[in-house]
Amino acid sequence: MQASIPSSIKSWKEGGGRDNMGHMIRGPYAYAKMESDDPEERRHRRAQFLIYKVLQRVSEAETGRSPRPAAFFGVRLCKLRVKLGKRLKRSRKKVASMASKARNAACKRIMKQIKDLQSLPHFFLLHVKQNISK
Repeated sequence: MQASIPSSIKSWKEGGGRDNMGHMIRGPYAYAKMESDDPEERRHRRAQFLIYKVLQRVSEAETGRSPRPAAFFGVRLCKLRVKLGKRLKRSRKKVASMASKARNAACKRIMKQIKDLQSLPHFFLLHVKQNISK
């Protein structure tokens, strides 16, 4: 039984030269320089891909099935909606409670000031009112 030889080593053995040797020295995860594609070839590949996608959609429409199970996708969306709904509900409750707390605190302050003014003698209140109106 003969082990298969990786293509980089095989081409080096066949006289591939220094390029492959440098690739081997740098390690298996090092970046290698890619050949630049011809623009015409790139357009052709893209066209083939788009044709493939259109044919795939047509075949899905004919069979009435999608590649993923529809029920699983629906459940996943529903879970996401529930999760988002819970977060929104929580944040709304927090904002509402903060607003009500602020409103209550403001009302308490105003009521305390009114009580303080009521506890003052009446002649002082009249005197203050007259000074304000001047």
